[in-house]
Amino acid sequence: MRHSLLRALRLVGEGLIKDIDGFLPSTLGDRRAGFECYDVDSKEMIDTYKHIQFGHEWKHALVLLWGGDFAEMQSAWMAATAYARATSGIIFDPQASQLFSASEALEIVKDNERFVPDS
Repeated sequence: MRHSLLRALRLVGEGLIKDIDGFLPSTLGDRRAGFECYDVDSKEMIDTYKHIQFGHEWKHALVLLWGGDFAEMQSAWMAATAYARATSGIIFDPQASQLFSASEALEIVKDNERFVPDS
């Protein structure tokens, strides 16, 4: 039986979001994972992606990057979803040029679980 990963993300480390600058280790279930996390200026991001309607300037904007490993990708989406839920924020996927609400991102996280390798 496959276990749900939705509640199995654990971020390693302490500190404030604004102090994160680089690799943020985590575990996803029993797998090592992690992703890069950077606090960026939301105005710069809005200026860079002029074709996206962000709605307004945001107090914080985080960039989450992963290397291509499923666990890293899922960890980043889970962390972004949790952060968006906690802050009433949004998620921007620059590859898709699309904004996601926290509830839409949660559906992506759930959908991604279908691709978890059996192990």
